[in-house]
Amino acid sequence: MNSIDATALLLETFNEAREVMGKGEHRGDGVQVPWMSELWHQGSYRALEECLPILRSELPLNWWHVTQRYLAARDAVIEVKVIRTQKGFHPEMPPNTVARGAPAVRAGYPTARIAARIYSPLVDTERVSRGVQWLATTLDARGGVWLPREILAAAA
Repeated sequence: MNSIDATALLLETFNEAREVMGKGEHRGDGVQVPWMSELWHQGSYRALEECLPILRSELPLNWWHVTQRYLAARDAVIEVKVIRTQKGFHPEMPPNTVARGAPAVRAGYPTARIAARIYSPLVDTERVSRGVQWLATTLDARGGVWLPREILAAAA
C-alpha cells in the first residue's frame, strides 16, 4: 500500500480512532486529560491531526474538500439497486456515497440495504485527491504513514 492510499485510510478511520475512551488523570489545574483509543496510538493519527491545520492554511479549498469527504461524512444504511454479476451482487451506489460493506440482498428484490458513508454533494474529488496527496507527502517527510495492525488486517 502506498502512502497516498495509507493516508486516505487514515482519514477514513480518523473519527473512529479519535473517539475518547474515557477521562484520564487530573493535570493539577482541574482539567482531565482524555484517554484516546488504542487505534489512535498505533497509527499516524496524531501527525495527521497536526498536518490538517497546515493544509488549511496552505491549501484552504483542498482542506475543505478533504474534511468534508472524510471527517464530516456520516454513516448510514441506505437502499440501493443491485446488479447480479458472475461474481455476485454489485450495488449501484448513489453519487457522494461510498460502500462500507457488502450489500444485504433479499431474494426476489432488485434492491439491497448497505452500510454507506455519505458526504456532501459539493465535494470535488480532484481537490480531495490533491489534498490527500499533499497530506501523504507531508506525513512522509515527518517519518512516514503508519496504520494500526487492525486497520491493515481489515484492508487486506
